[in-house]
Amino acid sequence: MEIAPRILARVCDEETSALIHERHRRAGVDIRLATGSTALRPLPGGGFEIDTNTGIAISADLIVVGVGIVPEDHLAKAAGLVVQDGILVDNHCRTSDPTIFAAGDCTRFQVRRVRSD
Repeated sequence: MEIAPRILARVCDEETSALIHERHRRAGVDIRLATGSTALRPLPGGGFEIDTNTGIAISADLIVVGVGIVPEDHLAKAAGLVVQDGILVDNHCRTSDPTIFAAGDCTRFQVRRVRSD
């Protein structure tokens, strides 16, 4: 389940998100978009049942929870770096100041389209 309207919305563009979603779908993964859990119940024979905000209940043997966070970029803003839902970096992790590098969950890579034709 993904509460957002597409997977990986914070970390990649729509095209990349769609490619990754399709690859998982072909591998048999059922990703429910715009879906959140409203209740969780253990089942008598093992496993769980999850009620969703869409009104559909999903049974599962195993549940993995991935919780996102908001990147901490206050120091980068104060330093005058360009931020956009994270510190913007190029493919070498350079920020908008070429003498400052950033890495990790606080960063967001700029997407540059390369024409293939």
